[in-house]
Amino acid sequence: MQPSDTAYLRFKTRLTSTELERLYTPTDDELAFCANVTRLPTTQLGFVVLLKTFQRLGYFVLSNEVPEAIIEHIAMVIKRSSDRKGLRRYDQSKVRYKHLASVRRFLDVKTFSAQGKTLLRATFSEAALTKEDVADIADCLLIGI
Repeated sequence: MQPSDTAYLRFKTRLTSTELERLYTPTDDELAFCANVTRLPTTQLGFVVLLKTFQRLGYFVLSNEVPEAIIEHIAMVIKRSSDRKGLRRYDQSKVRYKHLASVRRFLDVKTFSAQGKTLLRATFSEAALTKEDVADIADCLLIGI
């Protein structure tokens, strides 16, 4: 299976300034939320990167997976340095784990319940009876077949 076969969104390799502005600039409400959650400069940067990349992709990624242009853009907007070493420490911290829950609450995103996981397994099993390609099975889930 190739990365292009996945149903997950991925970062573009080249982003225009318009795309950076539109997709990765935090709103005033998001900035206020972030300021209430954390005050340390590197932690704030990590938190805003977490929030904006989750909004775009629909799943959480580590900072080393985020293109430099996105980190630099967010750092510039929130007036912080784009400290990659600090972001790596943030990625390994317990506070980041807590921030995942904060982002989910802010965006009103729920994790899969046991019931949801059971339904997903049953759907995959059913799709596997008529589809042989993993990408086809994932497509069935996305379009609800």
